[in-house]
Amino acid sequence: MSSKASFCEVCANAKPTCKPVPKEHGGPCMMNLGEKVHSDVWGPATPQSLDVKEYFISFTDDHTCWSHIEPISCKAEALTCYKAYEAWLEMQHAAKLK
Repeated sequence: MSSKASFCEVCANAKPTCKPVPKEHGGPCMMNLGEKVHSDVWGPATPQSLDVKEYFISFTDDHTCWSHIEPISCKAEALTCYKAYEAWLEMQHAAKLK
């Protein structure tokens, strides 16, 4: 039995490749607030916050590049945060999510 590692061409070709993330925005930005919003849920984070929040949800507007980050206890709170963000956007800026 040999302990030498050998190159496997099939394994190398089967590995997924990822495209590099551009450092600058590639396409045109949206023209209005709320027209395109990027969202992400991140976690669990260690250590937890003092109020036992271990996840974060972010909303980033494509027009203004403004981001809102909200700590949450579990992923199930994401829909509630989305609805709150949507209501805030409509009440404070008279803008609707598209």
